This record gives sequence, structure tokens and C-alpha cells, in this order.
Amino acid sequence: MNKSLKIKLALSLSILIGLVGFPASLIFRFDFFIFPTLFIGFFFPFLMLLEYKTERVLKGLFVILYGIFWGIGIPKVFEQYIPESFEQNMEIFKNLAVFACSGAGGSIIASHSEEQYKKEEKLVVEEIVVDKTQKIETLISSVEDLKKTTVRIHVAYGVVLFIGFVVLAI
Repeated sequence: MNKSLKIKLALSLSILIGLVGFPASLIFRFDFFIFPTLFIGFFFPFLMLLEYKTERVLKGLFVILYGIFWGIGIPKVFEQYIPESFEQNMEIFKNLAVFACSGAGGSIIASHSEEQYKKEEKLVVEEIVVDKTQKIETLISSVEDLKKTTVRIHVAYGVVLFIGFVVLAI
């Protein structure tokens, strides 16, 4: 069995446990199975959703909506079946589901927006960069021409001085 099939099978089984096993354990008062079915039904799909390859904004929104579904929707639907011994645990689970999913989803969206900001910042920097190599090459050739002219002037000055010393010596 390949890895993709195992992941899909585990995801399907955990969703089945969460959406069928959890309500069944509440309705039929199998108190021992309430928390494990709730835990398996929430966390495995949550982890799979975080690893799912999709656009970051959509993934962030899906994770937040998943937390709302499990933290607010499911407890509201089955609140009449929740035993008194499990009410405090259910409050903890609701907070955990909402805060974990909203934190993870918000972080995914923030990461996406930061990446987009960095891309725009790089584009602005790239637009400002101007190629000045042609002007530098022109400057280098001008400096070389000035060196040649300076050498000619020094040679001419030397010749004039030499001629002047020869004339004064005679």
C-alpha cells in the first residue's frame, strides 16, 4: 500500500470516528469513548489539513473554519447529549479547537502576506537598480585619454626646459 493511500485511509477513518463514533458514544452513553473519539476525529484531520498542499490563504481559512466547526458547531449540535462529567472537558476541548485552529490559520495567512510583501519589496528594489557600466567604461576611457595628454604635456615641458638650458648654456 503506497503512502498516499495510507494517508487517505487514515484521514477517512479518523473523520468517520469523529463524525460517527463521537456522536454515537454520546447518544449511547459510552463515556469511556467520548474523549478518544473526539480527539481522533479532531486532531488527525487537523494535522492532515495543515500538511495539505494548497494556496496559503485558502489553507488558513480552511483551518480557521475547521476550528469553528469543531469548537462551536459540533458542541452546539450535541450539547444535550454531553454528560455532566464531561462538560468541563468539553469546554477545554472547545477552547483548544478554536484557539489552535485560529492560531494556526492566522499564522498561515500572516506568513503568506509577509511573503507577498517581501516579493513586492524586492520588485521595488529591482526597479531602482540602474545599469551604469556604459558610463563607467566611458569614464575609464576618458581617464586614459587624460593620462596620455598629461604625458604629452610633461614631455613638451621637458623639451622646452631642455631647449632653455641649452640656450642659456651657450
